[in-house]
Amino acid sequence: MPRARIVVIERKPPKSFIEKLEERARALLADTPRNADSTGIDRILDNELALTLDQLTGIRKLHASLDRRLLLLECYVDTEIIQSSPQPPFYYDRYWHDRQMLRRRLLHIEDERRKLALKREDSMRPLQDKLLTLLHRRALLRGDTSFKAAGGT
Repeated sequence: MPRARIVVIERKPPKSFIEKLEERARALLADTPRNADSTGIDRILDNELALTLDQLTGIRKLHASLDRRLLLLECYVDTEIIQSSPQPPFYYDRYWHDRQMLRRRLLHIEDERRKLALKREDSMRPLQDKLLTLLHRRALLRGDTSFKAAGGT
């Protein structure tokens, strides 16, 4: 008797405004023919769009590596806390001060994580605004009246 296949379907979270905007910019750049002799405002806008998208990608990669290093450090500290936990026969916890110090380090890592998240937002917001402006200018230049701010078609 054949076994029934079970397929788990997970609902993907809806795309954010910025994801839709970047997707639209990438689609526009992919559809644009690459003419070497094209030297107009159109080409300048396309180059700026590509540069802005590359900068956003670079910032994402940088912060992803920083987040990963913080996570590894946090795991290391958590492991030290677990290893220094008292064993049942001890009445006096001689590692209490060490665990408190490690917990303070974890709090410091959490503070760093929050600071990095804020810094990421601060560094990406101007680039995202620039991307929106460039897409709008490109739509105006080409006479595209169907441009929607939400990045939809």
